[in-house]
Formats: sequence, structure tokens, C-alpha cells
Amino acid sequence: MKNQGGIQLIELLSGQLSYQYEAKEQFHRIGKSYFRDLAKRLSLSKSDFRLSSNKAGIAVSGEITLHTDKFYLQLSQSYVSYGNNRHDILLRTVKDRSDYAGGPNCHLPTVLLADADNLARYIEHHIDFPPANTTVPSEEQVRSDLAHARANEVLTPELEVVRDQYEYGDIDLEDFEAAVALAKNSNPVQLSFFA
Repeated sequence: MKNQGGIQLIELLSGQLSYQYEAKEQFHRIGKSYFRDLAKRLSLSKSDFRLSSNKAGIAVSGEITLHTDKFYLQLSQSYVSYGNNRHDILLRTVKDRSDYAGGPNCHLPTVLLADADNLARYIEHHIDFPPANTTVPSEEQVRSDLAHARANEVLTPELEVVRDQYEYGDIDLEDFEAAVALAKNSNPVQLSFFA
């Protein structure tokens, strides 16, 4: 199930959070809410985890951390990631909640945030939970989901036609993304050439 908070986090992480007070505040608010929801999807009770948010200084994004007795999951804007190839999620095994070093760091693609159920299954599969089928969405699927979410924010009759054309295979993903970007940055009259 697609998660609007996850899509918002992907968009925030693709922009600049350092020196951007409002974006950083939104990142921490949405990030904490997303991790609370993720804990529920993992069937963790409130006593099974610690959720923290460290905003740190102005020059960094800070981090949001979900720490359980089995894993440590952290979200922060990485400076070694860029563009569509972001890896802003840190996952590692731990012995308990007093363990901050744990096992090896595993940097996960940021696009996993788009589907909280898949991220939960990924964590269950890799952190000694009962076996589960894990399906990591392809980059194209995530791009398509993001385009759909953005289209729903600015849906006009013209954009609805373009969305339907994409869903029926009449236009490709790049054209659909371009139409959505145009709709977000323009008034509806400028989309009339798609009708």
C-alpha cells in the first residue's frame, strides 16, 4: 500500500534540508509519523521500540531513528547520495536497545519509503523476523507512483486524460511525468495541448 508520508519524505530528501528550517521541520514531523506507522506494520507495541528525532545543527538534516531490540533504522539526508540514486535509510541489526554499534551498516534506497508495507517486509526478511515475501518496487514503479501522487494533487480534466493515456500504455512514463510537472508549475490552461 502506497504511503503518502513516504512519498513526501522522498521528495523532501531529494531537495535540500540543510539551511532550510521549514523543510527540515517537515522532514522530522513526517519522518516520526512514518516510523510510528512502520512500527505498527511490524507489530511492535510502544514498549518494543524507541523513536527519536535529532535535528542537530543548521548545516545537516538531522536524523530520525527507530531503535528496537533487533534493529536500528535511521533516516537522514546523506551527502554521498544524489538525484534518483539516493540511499538515505540506514538499517543494521542490534542485540538490544542499548546497542548503538550493532552489525554492519546497510544503506537502503530511499525509494523504499514509497511503500511502507514493502519496507516492513524487507525489514522482517532481513532482521530475523519470521520469513516473509519481500518485493522491492522497481525504480520505474516508484517513479510511476510518485507521478500518480503528484498528479492527484493538481488533477485537472486535461491531466486526468493524460493519466488515463499512461495507464492504457498510450504514452510512456517520461511523458506522464512531464505532464504532471507542467501541471504543478503551470495553470490548467497551459495543459490544453494534451486534450
